[in-house]
Formats: sequence, C-alpha cells, structure tokens
Amino acid sequence: MDNRPDSNNQNHNENSDDMVIEDISEKSISKNAHAKQLIDESKKIISNIDKEVYQSKRMISQHIDKLKEEKVQLTNATIAHSRALLEKLNHPYTQDDDFEPFEVQLGTANEDISVKDIGSGWFTGLILALLGMIATALAWLFVSSKMIGEAFPLDKIQTGEFFSKMPTEKLFLWINENPQIGMAVMGLSTLLIGYLIYKVRVSMKGNKNLKIAKDTLENSSNYVNRQQESKSAIVNLDRYITEVTPLIVNYRVLLDEQNAKLERIVHIEGELENNAEYQRTSQEIMADTEKLMESVERLISIPITKEGSVNELSQNALIDAKVLFESYLSKLYA
Repeated sequence: MDNRPDSNNQNHNENSDDMVIEDISEKSISKNAHAKQLIDESKKIISNIDKEVYQSKRMISQHIDKLKEEKVQLTNATIAHSRALLEKLNHPYTQDDDFEPFEVQLGTANEDISVKDIGSGWFTGLILALLGMIATALAWLFVSSKMIGEAFPLDKIQTGEFFSKMPTEKLFLWINENPQIGMAVMGLSTLLIGYLIYKVRVSMKGNKNLKIAKDTLENSSNYVNRQQESKSAIVNLDRYITEVTPLIVNYRVLLDEQNAKLERIVHIEGELENNAEYQRTSQEIMADTEKLMESVERLISIPITKEGSVNELSQNALIDAKVLFESYLSKLYA
C-alpha cells in the first residue's frame, strides 16, 4: 500500500500556507511596510539573476575567445600547411575554404528593468493635515462670528491684525459657556480633522504603494523567468563550446602528425607528376589527411548558433567529427 502523501494535496497545502502567510503579513504590518518588503524582494531577485547571467556571459566569453584562438591556429597554420603539402603531392583537395565568419549569437537581448523606491506619503499627509487644520480653525471662527453677529475680517487673514480684530472670547463662548472648554473643543476638533486627513492620505498612499509593489514583484518575477531562460541558453551553448574546443585541438595534433608524414613522403618519394605513382601507404596517408581536414573544416565553418540556440547542423558536424576522430585513433593504435 502506497503511504506517500498525495502530491496535489501537498501542493494545495503549500499554496494555502503561502496564502495564509501573505494574509498574516498584510494584516500584521502596515501596507506601506508590506509594500517596502515587496519592493526590496523585487530588487533582490533582480540583482541575483543579473549576477548569475553576468557570470554566465563572462564565462562563455572566455571560452569563445579560446575557441577562436584554436580555430585560427588550426586554419592559418596546420590546415594551410596540409593544403600546401597535398598540392605538392598532386593530391586533389576540393574543400571550399570560403568559410562563413565565425559568429556566436546568444539570442538574449539585454533588458532594462528598474525598481523605484516608494514613499510612505507622510510628508504630503502632514502638509495636507496642516492645511486641513487651518481650514477647520477658520471654519470654526467664521461660523462662530456669524452666530454672534460679528464681522469676519477675511481681508485681514494674511496679516497679524486678523486675530486682533476677532472677538475670540465671544466666539469660544458661543461654542461653550466656558470659553476655555470652547477653545479646547475647537482645538481638539481641529487636531482630529488634521489627524483624519493625515491617516486618510497615508492609507491611500499605502493602498497605492501596495498595488505598485505587487505589480513590480510580478514584473520582476517575469523578468527573472526570462533571464533564467537566457541563462539556460548560455549554459547549453557554453557546454557545446567546451566540447568543441578540445576536439579542435585534438584534430590539430593529428593533422600536425599527418603533415610530418606528408613531409616525409615529399622528402623520400619526391614531387611526382601523377599522384597514383606514390606508394599505397603514402596514398592512404594522403586520403586520411584529406578526411581529417574535411571533417574539422566542416565543424569550424558551420555557424555554431541559429536563432539564439545551438545550430543543429553544427551539432551534427560535431558528432561526425568525434566519430571520425575515434575511428582514426582506433586504427592508429590497432
């Protein structure tokens, strides 16, 4: 009997736990604090994936440079020497040397993504609260002055004469028979209005910040997924390049040995007008050299990438080159 927990139930439980944690998180801290946590998380995951992609690109760049060096040595020295020797021996070699330029395209466009910091709204809330408190105090004074039949010196509001013209004691008496209590009622209501304005402003800013933060985290997650795909493509290509490079080196060693054999043939048998006049073993050496050249030249002439991924033709050429190399070694050490 299988006692393993059902995977669907397990996933459901995990998702439920995540929802509970998120719900508790939003309730236990302010929305602004939660928004800041999400923004910080967005910055963190973007920074981590950017570092990983950078390291991958840096590594593959070094491997590409190494591959280019080995290709130049192979073509400009070893193969050029092989061609010259086969020409001396009148051995026809028709491999096209008009190679396509060496090129590796990662197919990973650099994306610009920025995560902006968010404000709590306390400063604008404070300004609005002060304005609200002033408006509330003036409203009290205006209504009180109307109720007691006193003129409201609105034209003096920006000067110091405003309060000297206002019969403040009478105004406070209208609010309450005890002017001190009236003043307290006015002051407390003014503070209450300012506090409510501040709280509403901060709350609205918190709601907005939380929405922005959640959208930012979602965009950051999508960005990370795309960068992960880019990193995977780079890793696959790097794996291919690190497999091709030593094989090119091995072919260069084999062809250098073949060149030494061809030089010996030229030295001992001379440059005959008819290739068929050479000894059978010499003709086999020429044929082997030609096969090795054709295989490795095909490998280094086919573009490594196509549409951002490893070219299938290049992969096939690598397989063929490895098979021929192993076959030649087995014959060499038989």
